[in-house]
Amino acid sequence: MKEASPRLLADIAARIASLSRDLSPEAIDPDDGLLDAGYVDSMAVADLVTILEHDYGVRVEGERLLGDLYTLRALANWIACKEERAS
Repeated sequence: MKEASPRLLADIAARIASLSRDLSPEAIDPDDGLLDAGYVDSMAVADLVTILEHDYGVRVEGERLLGDLYTLRALANWIACKEERAS
């Protein structure tokens, strides 16, 4: 799987942080589980999916954020792979 650039990691972290008043993008560890670490709660999963679909043109099922795309790094790598295929 393609490794996401630091810029893409930071960009997605900013979008995740925008869902919370108390979270800065820099505070998100790319290897922590998004829900386990409290970066996203179960109510914000749908909002995150909408943001990802709109901003990156990807289709992601919310359940994947609980499975194989549960960390910022996994999510960013997946988006990078999708972007590479689309170009």
